[in-house]
Amino acid sequence: MRLISYEGVRVEDVEVAEAGPKGLGVFAARRFVRGETAVVGRAIAYPPQRTRMSVQMHWDRHVEMDAPATLLNHSCEPNLGVRENRWSAFDFIALRDIFAGEELAFDYAMTEHALVARLSCRCGSLACGGEIRPWGERDQAWRDQNAAWVAHYLRTSSPSGAGPRLERLSQR
Repeated sequence: MRLISYEGVRVEDVEVAEAGPKGLGVFAARRFVRGETAVVGRAIAYPPQRTRMSVQMHWDRHVEMDAPATLLNHSCEPNLGVRENRWSAFDFIALRDIFAGEELAFDYAMTEHALVARLSCRCGSLACGGEIRPWGERDQAWRDQNAAWVAHYLRTSSPSGAGPRLERLSQR
């Protein structure tokens, strides 16, 4: 598998390796400090509908990214957040200091408003709920805590364009 460097993030800063029951994962090959870009994704395809490897960029658009971004796993206690980049994909930013050898992972709710099917979670964190839950199933406290590190479309408007998505879930 060919890994590509972008924007000062070097290929040798991460390693792709077995991640137990999750299959492959991406691991830090060096220490990353909070706020540092750990992985840069670049769009390689815009499938007409979501795929197993796509991430949601907007209400009606999914993107498939190059490696290693496409190999990042989910975690209920993520060490990465997302930020849209100039390659029509996401940068993955360290939410805290990350040590060499740690698996790099983000919470899929940071990009996905809904899932087409229930997904079992295998992250193994103490906060694991056993199931991956998208943005649309998260409470306001989670949304507030993670607002700076989710896909922009989740923070700005609803699918109909009818206003902010940060409304309280209890008001539905």
